[in-house]
Amino acid sequence: MEGENNILSFEESMKKENTDKDELEKFEAIAKEWWDTQGKFKPLHDINPIRMGYISERVELKGKRVLDVGCGDGSLMSLLNEEKHIEVRGLELNQENVQECIHKGLPVIQGNAETELHQFPDKSFDYVVLSQTLQAFYEPEKVLRNLLRIGKSVVISIPNFGYWKVRTKLLFFGKMPVTKTLPNTWYNTCLLYTSDAADEE
Repeated sequence: MEGENNILSFEESMKKENTDKDELEKFEAIAKEWWDTQGKFKPLHDINPIRMGYISERVELKGKRVLDVGCGDGSLMSLLNEEKHIEVRGLELNQENVQECIHKGLPVIQGNAETELHQFPDKSFDYVVLSQTLQAFYEPEKVLRNLLRIGKSVVISIPNFGYWKVRTKLLFFGKMPVTKTLPNTWYNTCLLYTSDAADEE
């Protein structure tokens, strides 16, 4: 396929020093808990079919190539692959999640989206998906520019800190809220930035 040789293999990616060690340790510490479908992050898994439906209703996926950046354990990739039978690839920081994707038979490479997206050729995918990940980057604008370069279209979702229940808790208790979809306290989270739906416009 066009541009295929420009994408690093999993083995090549593993040999590269492409991540911040402290950041990687932080993600690895919560990886097992984060991707436990019945654990405290269960609501994030429950919204996968909703995300799938949202994407499917708005874009024609048949015969398209999709890149899932920050794909985690491949939950969304699996849905896209199994239900839509489309070609989907993933980029993921955490090694355990990469191994889980490979175990599921999903094509994924390990890498940091802030430093590794350069390996993908221009317009090599029809759609690039970045779900619940943008707020964890140190340089989100750099990542967005790369996504727009790689994909013909980009689909982004973020935690909505403007949701009325979140704002109400902040108003009445004066603390960053802990919710079903945002279960970590402010000092123990991978989120660097807070945003809401209005910020996406």
